[in-house]
Amino acid sequence: VFHVDGLASTKIVRESGNPRGKQQNESKNQQNKQIAILSKALGVLYQQGGTLGVMERSEGMENYSGASLVSAAVTASHGNKGAASGIVNALLGSCCQSRANGAEKALELMHAYDALDDSILQPNLVALCLAYTAVATTHPNKAKLFLKRAENVFATNKEKENFSKGSKVDWLKLETVHGIRLLQETDDFVVISKPSGMVCYHTLDTTQQKTASKRRRSGPAADDTSLEACLLQNGVSLSTLNKEGRGMVHRIDRGTSGCMVLAKTNRMHAILISEFFCRNVNKSYQALVCTRGNNLSSKGTIKLDVEGRPAMSSYEIETTLQQRNFCRIRVHTKQGRRHQVRIHCAQGLNSPILLDPLYNGQVAMKHLLNNEHLKESLPRLRAAQRFCLHADTLCLPNQNINVQAPLPGWWLNLEGYLNDMASN
Repeated sequence: VFHVDGLASTKIVRESGNPRGKQQNESKNQQNKQIAILSKALGVLYQQGGTLGVMERSEGMENYSGASLVSAAVTASHGNKGAASGIVNALLGSCCQSRANGAEKALELMHAYDALDDSILQPNLVALCLAYTAVATTHPNKAKLFLKRAENVFATNKEKENFSKGSKVDWLKLETVHGIRLLQETDDFVVISKPSGMVCYHTLDTTQQKTASKRRRSGPAADDTSLEACLLQNGVSLSTLNKEGRGMVHRIDRGTSGCMVLAKTNRMHAILISEFFCRNVNKSYQALVCTRGNNLSSKGTIKLDVEGRPAMSSYEIETTLQQRNFCRIRVHTKQGRRHQVRIHCAQGLNSPILLDPLYNGQVAMKHLLNNEHLKESLPRLRAAQRFCLHADTLCLPNQNINVQAPLPGWWLNLEGYLNDMASN
């Protein structure tokens, strides 16, 4: 070993003594300086704006090699694999945005990504989906390979027993029995309105999984069928690329109702993941908030980090209730962080969403329970794990999706009771 090290050192000294060796060293030094400058820039952009910040300021990336960009991303992350993946994925995302030579740059980035040692970083599902989308038009065969890799590594192996296959979907039954309303459907995707109180899919953290052993001891419990299971059981085909929930390219909380798009095919799953990552999606939410005497402006912007990451929302008042003690507001999110609307209402506006159990949404319960109707309905809504947040609209222009989901009947009844309280 020592002899090998000595030979390597001697070789370096000899090379530096001739012009060719000097040129190689100078080129290497120049490349290292370039990576250092790039890593500093990418680090600042990611810290200030997350993946969106990198994508919005990625002009000029075509002037750098894929290897330099990936190396700079790893350096900028300071050992944080999540940050490194986020930066590389943002660079891949910019290749999907109709950028000149975007497909070629995406191939470069993926080649450099794959060249990294697995212990340092390896492509995740988002990276493979973005690569697929970036090259699908110009390099369809290479796109198929990216999709195949995604299927081999990330496709679900969850067993689904007794699920209907190939049968005609009875959407009327799904709406009347389960509260799932069809908004739009093609061979590749389905857009539905999810009822409040229904979880998108079950994990070890959801009610069904936590209480499985209790059910065996104490007998049957209330039905807690997930959206995923309900759709599959009723013959809706769903993609397999999400190990946690088939067809799921995004999710909304159990207590939230409204618009969701689910992929039927793995090809569309990859495209939709890319659309959401690149923010080619417009969403709005309706939230019934407890103003508690706050004099909310008719519209405004909320800038408040969520879990240490930049997040911005805008809102406008739709209607006021019970002498402005409650307002229904429309909220647009820019980033779509987990619980962003709930946190921005409760902490950014100091006006929590009514019935929200995590962010002070039950502070108004004591006062409202004086009402004869609400005294019965509010505890039922709380027991059903519902709160007043609704994914109102969903628009993906590239996929010709532009839908709106009506507010649930129980919500409209609740607003009626609030108005009655104000008039009495």
